Amino acid sequence: VYVAVLGPGNVSVIDTKTNTITATVNIGPPQTDPFAIAVTPAAVYVASQAAGTVSVIDPGSLKITATITVGDSAYGVAVGA
Repeated sequence: VYVAVLGPGNVSVIDTKTNTITATVNIGPPQTDPFAIAVTPAAVYVASQAAGTVSVIDPGSLKITATITVGDSAYGVAVGA
């Protein structure tokens, strides 16, 4: 499970078998405000409201592979098949 954590600008990764946080991905400085998440087998997309960006995370390495500027107040993200 991926959870957006607004204040510190992180995404927490939760192991559903143990219900514990297993990793934290820093999306940006505090107040970046990651807000919405969409997950595919190849990538995790995180819209950051205050930063006006979408970060692309590799789910295997949990590294950000791209940051896309989308404009002010990115409140959602959806991935089509």
